[in-house]
Amino acid sequence: RLPVPIYRAVYDNTLKDYPGYEKLLSRKRAEYERQNLAFAEMEEDPKLADWLNDFSLWDSSLMEQIQLNEIQKHDINLTLQKQYALLQWEQGSGKTLAGIATGLYRMQKQHVHSTWVVSSAISIRNNWNVVLANYDLPCILIRRLSDLERIQPGYFVLITLNKVSSYKKHLKKHVKRLNQNIQLILDESDEISNPYSKRAKSTLSCFRRCRTKLLTTGTSTRNNISEFAPQLELLYNNSINMITWCRKVYFHNKGSMCMDSHSNAYYGCPIPAYKRGYALFSSCHLPEKPTVFGIGEKTQDIYNAGELNEILGKTVITRTFEEVTGREIRRIHQVPLTFTPEEESAYNIVMKEFDRIQRAYFTSTGNFRKDAMLKLMQQITLMLRVAAAPNTLKEYHGDTPLKIIAAVEMSSQWENEIVAIGVRHLNVLNAYAAAIREY
Repeated sequence: RLPVPIYRAVYDNTLKDYPGYEKLLSRKRAEYERQNLAFAEMEEDPKLADWLNDFSLWDSSLMEQIQLNEIQKHDINLTLQKQYALLQWEQGSGKTLAGIATGLYRMQKQHVHSTWVVSSAISIRNNWNVVLANYDLPCILIRRLSDLERIQPGYFVLITLNKVSSYKKHLKKHVKRLNQNIQLILDESDEISNPYSKRAKSTLSCFRRCRTKLLTTGTSTRNNISEFAPQLELLYNNSINMITWCRKVYFHNKGSMCMDSHSNAYYGCPIPAYKRGYALFSSCHLPEKPTVFGIGEKTQDIYNAGELNEILGKTVITRTFEEVTGREIRRIHQVPLTFTPEEESAYNIVMKEFDRIQRAYFTSTGNFRKDAMLKLMQQITLMLRVAAAPNTLKEYHGDTPLKIIAAVEMSSQWENEIVAIGVRHLNVLNAYAAAIREY
């Protein structure tokens, strides 16, 4: 019944104007001031520092004591002072350990009921489920609905993004029954970078009102800054913490193909939820540019960079592997290779005769317009596949491709070490596996 929205009363900080609401507004103002502080301006909390210095875990598989290093303790100290944060640490920097430390602190010191870890299936099953067992920490992997009834205070609750989509209705009820008093850890948070995907919608629906949230990822955006919007929405739930201060929004004029702008109708208000909010965030910082193919294009240009930097400064801590560990273990070897005549022939068929072979590799959507829009993307995908493993195509007539031979021979240089070869598709994986066995 306040004469203004509550976020405006908190932001204006005029508590005396709203008798009876002083305690509520004072608490929300303190939370806002703490959350709105940029990480670069924050200092470590001594009590948190003492707890993190004493924090250690016994790894039963490696038979050693696991502790945080100074950089990890510093960053976790800062994130624990806030309710919401995103740790953007490179792979191998200890994001899982940071999540465990955060969950244990919240449950032990702040009386949070349980820590819910949400991530992709490969991360939950091959990482979190294994690590928590090695550290002998109480955890439960949600495989069926009946597992929700076995959750106890102090547990780590592991659930995949697919299960969140399947059990959305029941999860919302269960989290509400716990009064939202849980610590959410969304590992690999870039999995919800597409706001229109089922997993992104389900995750937002179930966990947007949680008491505390920590997002962890190596790359918060895969292609462009607009992909950060759903992660920002999950963290701040369209509250006072995500007010848009961009005075202008930008858009491409279809007639002149030039960039135009107009005043932001939401200036000084929280970014709205769902589609309106994503469209606003995009028009503020990276407006979509129409192309000759009729598909929207995102460039790497950034608009209203100062306002965007303020949001990122108070939300994200970014570290490279070298910063966290103090060492660099990667050695990148780039080996240029040329197509063999057989590979070049297959590439030319894909490039010049794609209409003839399209249906052998891609099924129709049943909609002529969609098929026409997807055609170019499908052709590019197949051209990339020729470059990766041309022997997976029927149009290739030759021996083992040069690229696979080079990769296998390079791998054989390290007889006593584990070697990883990154591929994007299962059929390419099988081609490499066959070549390695033959070698």
